[in-house]
Amino acid sequence: MKKSLLMAVLCVYAFSASAGSEEGIPTSYYGGYPSEYAANNQAGALQPSKSGYKVYVDSSQRPERVYTRTYPLAYGYADATPQPAPIPMYKPSKPEVVKKYYGVLRLGYGSTHGWSSPFGTPRSVMINGAVGMYLPKQFRADIDLTYHTKDTLYKPQMGRSLDYSQYDLSVNGYYDFNMSQNFKPFVGLGLGFTNSKVSGRMHNGVLKVSDDETNLAFSASGGVNYYLTTNIALEALLRARYIFCDDDLYNIEGLLGVRYDF
Repeated sequence: MKKSLLMAVLCVYAFSASAGSEEGIPTSYYGGYPSEYAANNQAGALQPSKSGYKVYVDSSQRPERVYTRTYPLAYGYADATPQPAPIPMYKPSKPEVVKKYYGVLRLGYGSTHGWSSPFGTPRSVMINGAVGMYLPKQFRADIDLTYHTKDTLYKPQMGRSLDYSQYDLSVNGYYDFNMSQNFKPFVGLGLGFTNSKVSGRMHNGVLKVSDDETNLAFSASGGVNYYLTTNIALEALLRARYIFCDDDLYNIEGLLGVRYDF
């Protein structure tokens, strides 16, 4: 009886071993497929066009053996045995240049209006310089100094001439519009002081009138910067300045300049 039972167990074990070998999958493995895989595949239910890979361990062997097999993608495994991906070349990114300060040199032409004098409107060449700093959100601020060259007006019928000159010192705030990387219009307001000097002379050169005074002044401006390089820009500026004095003077100024960011 015992011999018959032992023979039956050996037969069953031999049959199961032969079935496992036909499927090509060991009876003991790690990460294998569901048990119904073999039956479905023998029935022709799985007809994949691609194959995947799976690694499993046959623990029935001593020592254990590691297998790598390709299987249909019906169970969602990856495409064929993966190849090592090429390591991308490291390209250091160019750090963004942070601009903090700038300087401007300008040359222009302007006129002074509002006089009740019969000598007319003084017109002069202007030399201007400014130093400023960039603020958050496209704002910036600077302090500038402008010199109006002396203009001499002469009235033959009166036998007199009139000399006019002016200095301006102001603090300005600007807002830049980022239309493009090179083209940046801007608007601004300024507040400062103006020193104007008027001297009247007889035709023979004898001094008759002299007036030198400093007054508060307010300005509004607009212009555009065109960047030739990252740091150098050509600037065009149009500005109107009102001078708080008895004659209610105001300037109209047009300037061209070069700006350097650093």
